[in-house]
Amino acid sequence: MRVKGPRPSFETPEQLQAVFNGYFENTQWVDYTLTGLALAIGTSRATIERYGKMPGFKEIVSEARLIVEHAYELKLGTKASKGAQFALCNLGWDNKQTTDVTLTDKDGNSPKWRVEVVNVDNTPKAASDK
Repeated sequence: MRVKGPRPSFETPEQLQAVFNGYFENTQWVDYTLTGLALAIGTSRATIERYGKMPGFKEIVSEARLIVEHAYELKLGTKASKGAQFALCNLGWDNKQTTDVTLTDKDGNSPKWRVEVVNVDNTPKAASDK
């Protein structure tokens, strides 16, 4: 958990990478969370997100998020799958499928309909799978 004291300030991407590495080396993968990562380094998720927008830090933060996201994916087939689904949805995944259907009426007109089907097995779809 967090060590009390001033919030860390990382001047170089390498400093942030070293702290992230420490979290991942000292935490079992089943316990990886973005909040846990923030607590371990003594900052907030919002601060991690701000670092993720800074040149040089963006790749490091993106990789850390992917590692946490992967841990959630691995939980999908376990008893913890509901919590993992919730977390993945908060990371941009979606439980819905959207299908565009074009029908032609008797006059040859093609009004466009939009049908949204909720994924019945509740397996989240990655944002890139939409």
